[in-house]
Amino acid sequence: MFHASAHLEVDPEDVAFLDSIFVPGTLNTWLIEEVSWSTRYCNDLPRLVFCDAAPGDVNRENNMVDEVRWGQWLELLDYANAHGVVMTMGDYSLAMATDNCIGIPNPAQNDVDADGRGDECDIENIDIRPGSDKNPINLKNRGVVPIAILGSEAIDVTRVDVATLVFGPDAAAPKHDLEDAVVYAKHLRDVNKDGYTDLVSHYAVAASGIESGDTEACLHGVIAGTYFTACDSITTKDR
Repeated sequence: MFHASAHLEVDPEDVAFLDSIFVPGTLNTWLIEEVSWSTRYCNDLPRLVFCDAAPGDVNRENNMVDEVRWGQWLELLDYANAHGVVMTMGDYSLAMATDNCIGIPNPAQNDVDADGRGDECDIENIDIRPGSDKNPINLKNRGVVPIAILGSEAIDVTRVDVATLVFGPDAAAPKHDLEDAVVYAKHLRDVNKDGYTDLVSHYAVAASGIESGDTEACLHGVIAGTYFTACDSITTKDR
């Protein structure tokens, strides 16, 4: 949510700045209050400074309309209308409650498996130990296990917030610093040769919490503001 006050926080002529806080195709929220166009008891002074004409000596709005500020607010409103749909707070609350993939443009709201998460946010396919069918996990091994989040026509793995990734019952963090741009780039691959980029991360077996006899392990994280859990089958070894 961005607090847009036309006469102070936002200059309606500063189009570059307006563009910088606007993401096409997603839900953009600017809270525009009445202070954006009201006059004040000391109208030539900044808001909330000392004003002996105001109740409590604080320069607040007096519920009259300032023509200049009103014009600025209308310019800001024109910009919002030109780039999207202007909503009330009630409309916003409804949109937040019903949008199935808030952080990614998905006007069609596609949800093939009807699980409530839009296809662009619905990570369900991971590959533990890419290239292996049995996905063996040696519990005595002090090494790491690679896991690939599989990209697809719908899933853009670069939208995954790598800082949120955890693996296994004990929520092991990635072994490598994926927030480092150079390190991150090395972990983007096409492991299954389907033409879509996959995100590979590695986790210490000892920190994962996987136990003998477990047949499934899961990766948790966030993609574009939407939480996901994706699992794959495993076989465990104790030696």
